[in-house]
Amino acid sequence: MIIRSVTLHVDSVDSLSKGARVLADLSKAIARKGYSVWSRRISLPPIEDNRELLEICRAIADLRRELEGLYISAFNFRASTEISIPDLVKCMKGINTSFSSMLVKGEDDLEEGYKKLSDFYRSSEVDLHTRFATIYGTWILTPYFPASASIVSETAFTVALRYARDFRDSLSKGSLKMLGEAIENLNRDLEESSGETGVGYKGIDLSLSPWMEESVGAVIEDLSGAEIPLPGTIAAIRKVNKIISRDLVRRARSTGFGEVMLPVEEDNVLKERARLGKISLKDLIGYAAFCVAGVDMAVIPRSRVLSGKTLYNIMEDLLQIYQYKQRPIGMRIIVADSLPGMAINLGRFGVASIIEI
Repeated sequence: MIIRSVTLHVDSVDSLSKGARVLADLSKAIARKGYSVWSRRISLPPIEDNRELLEICRAIADLRRELEGLYISAFNFRASTEISIPDLVKCMKGINTSFSSMLVKGEDDLEEGYKKLSDFYRSSEVDLHTRFATIYGTWILTPYFPASASIVSETAFTVALRYARDFRDSLSKGSLKMLGEAIENLNRDLEESSGETGVGYKGIDLSLSPWMEESVGAVIEDLSGAEIPLPGTIAAIRKVNKIISRDLVRRARSTGFGEVMLPVEEDNVLKERARLGKISLKDLIGYAAFCVAGVDMAVIPRSRVLSGKTLYNIMEDLLQIYQYKQRPIGMRIIVADSLPGMAINLGRFGVASIIEI
């Protein structure tokens, strides 16, 4: 089991420098217990206005050396917040380890959120799109970027896992006992690390998320006996969510989303289904009712998304799904200057396929 991220949630930008040192000590304490830490991250609170956005941007730039190797969830704002999208884009371009999220809390936020998101996609390129999420509902304490905003009053940490392979192996063996015990042991070790370093521990986000060959898509297809998105896919997603909420969450202090994640271009099975034209945006929107981010890392054509009401309709659908589901969901789409069936390079995510709306 790999620790996907150790995320330190701080209460202000003034805590960044100290936070970097604290996070280094915490990560070492966890590593000494035998765990591989894949990434280290710091999450900042939501910003109040454009002045704060620029202050955070300058602070991170000034601390570039101290923050080297860390991902920063820096620019988190509600859709109704008065901020400049050109300033946001400039800051994200200048700080390539920064992430951003926008909260659409309810229908009152929808129109302003749509304007900001349209401006963002029109004025930025695909790398920034991979680092920006729209959240529907409420902020949530999670280690997952870009949907992480710090909502703590004192510095604390959360953890995300890469355990899709362990999950799949457990299902094939017909027993979750060893997986459950591993999560219990990890939780105990994280509590000990918290005591050793004096950093508050807020829990593990037990969402099942992929990383390329560690595929959640493969887990879903094993359970359904069919390729995504054929019938059986939704039932399989629900089965996995029930396992997480019924069998795994009780094993540890939990936080965050705690559901299936389906980021298309982070999962080799989903990447292949997209390459073959089998997954469309409408499929992913449908899955959003059953997983935390049914629309995640999906590449769609700019000409379609930014014309007419397409983007607004996507946002409205997801807001309605949140209101029905009553659990926060996220959206991360990549808008590309290509047509469905074509491919683009997404850097660290490899070759990606543009899908149909």
